[in-house]
Amino acid sequence: MTEERIETLPRWHAGNAVTEYERHRNQAIFEARRNRNPLIDFPGWADKIAFINGLR
Repeated sequence: MTEERIETLPRWHAGNAVTEYERHRNQAIFEARRNRNPLIDFPGWADKIAFINGLR
């Protein structure tokens, strides 16, 4: 993944609110696999994550 593509993640997240479908899907995945997507549970966390650090 490139730096330019990483910069797209926060913009996409900000422009696309979490839907009820995604919340239900996140719960179903949790029940089957015991893991969740925290950005669905806590959308505000996306503003606090330095996604770019994943490239370093």
